[in-house]
Amino acid sequence: MKVKNILSSIAVVATLVGGGMSLSMADVYAAEAALPAPVIGVVDIQKILADLPVTKEIQKQLEDLRKSFATEVGKYEAELRKADKSLAEAQKKLSETEFAKKRTAFENRIGEVQKIVETRKAQLDKALSGAMEKVNAKVMEAISEVAKSKGLNLVLFPMSVAYSAETLDISKEVSEIVKKTLTNVKIDMSEK
Repeated sequence: MKVKNILSSIAVVATLVGGGMSLSMADVYAAEAALPAPVIGVVDIQKILADLPVTKEIQKQLEDLRKSFATEVGKYEAELRKADKSLAEAQKKLSETEFAKKRTAFENRIGEVQKIVETRKAQLDKALSGAMEKVNAKVMEAISEVAKSKGLNLVLFPMSVAYSAETLDISKEVSEIVKKTLTNVKIDMSEK
């Protein structure tokens, strides 16, 4: 009924404003008849992702990579601390010019290490994003599959819905399909 009211309002406004562009009530009813009745489903992607074994495996891989990254950064930090200490000791023995050269070399090394760390972090972020894109793509495929099998023509996320009956929730079916079709996703740190 709301569609009928909206279309009726559009017809009235079009007649008043548009002059030659008017819709008759027959046009309004024809347009309303052309719209399919909504068959709605609701899917909670966040819940699905939280419950998927593959997502948990990606999180484990991520933690392992972060630990490795932290170890690598720790080695660089130790190297720089050692170089800084050595530079402080050398300052007493070196001329100003020689010390300035060593200080510049040290500062350049700090810049190199910062670039390495930033690059590694960006690689990690990109790799995680790529892995999650694969998971999200499978979830969307499963949503489409469930929607087609149930004859749904509209699937909404819970944050878009104030209330829905539990019977509209297709999250479990979607999750089961993804669990069967996506068992393993590796975080790929290789450069592409």
